[in-house]
Amino acid sequence: MRKNLIILSLIFLANCLVAQPPQRIKAKIITGLMGGQIDGDQLAGFNHPGLIAGMAMEMRLAKIISFQPEIMYNQKGARSTDKSLYYAVVRLNYLDLCGILNFYIKDKFILQPGLSYGLLYKAKVDRGGGFVIDNSYFNATDACILFGVEYKFTPKTAVNIRSGYSLVSISPVSNWFNNTISFSLRFQLGN
Repeated sequence: MRKNLIILSLIFLANCLVAQPPQRIKAKIITGLMGGQIDGDQLAGFNHPGLIAGMAMEMRLAKIISFQPEIMYNQKGARSTDKSLYYAVVRLNYLDLCGILNFYIKDKFILQPGLSYGLLYKAKVDRGGGFVIDNSYFNATDACILFGVEYKFTPKTAVNIRSGYSLVSISPVSNWFNNTISFSLRFQLGN
């Protein structure tokens, strides 16, 4: 099921490239860092660092609006601190399929509301005895609401700050929600 959804997503992005006039599409490479926590697990704070890597296709819809599908690898999760009630590290590796609307406020300043659908690739949990793969404790998918702000330093380079929050619980046995803040650099390819 997951492989089929990934293949369909790649076909969707390829069709977007073919269906639009070339001057209206901008391909982007995305890389960055994420701070994450799981709301409801009693490990408060954005203490879990994670990596972000992906690509996007921005398609201009109007002068100040564009649609931007993204395929992102995101490392979400949680980590205990000295103040936590117990020791735990949760690493959740997702492939996120995002749909973002870009609203250009100025030439260099963009507001980005959107949604994402995440496919859980691997869940690793350390409760003090080392990491164990534990996908059964987490749902295979995660739907999130997103809001971000992007600033373009140059016509082809931008910095992005984005928050994300799960719309439904990420665990079938606990009421847990992914809560993330990400910082990324975005590089436009071609003209």
